[in-house]
Amino acid sequence: MQCTKTMGGKVGAASSKMKDLDTSEDEDGSASLAKEKQKLRKLFGVCPLCKSCHTYKRKKDGDIWPSDRMSSCEEFRKKSEAHRASLLELQ
Repeated sequence: MQCTKTMGGKVGAASSKMKDLDTSEDEDGSASLAKEKQKLRKLFGVCPLCKSCHTYKRKKDGDIWPSDRMSSCEEFRKKSEAHRASLLELQ
């Protein structure tokens, strides 16, 4: 399933999956960040718990990027510690 809905999250760092991003430049000399964000949205998919796509605000430039972290999910954060642990073990 592809992400179409986004929800904000408070994540301080990007996933290690982002290290493989294509940083080639467009004709105008700027990196195609929109294409990279779209690739990540497809790669990360939807949250297994709330079925939405999550994002985080990069500290570096304040830009909004897709997130694959469960800590970005408000439903996940509302669960008890034991329940969160059991959900993560299922991943």
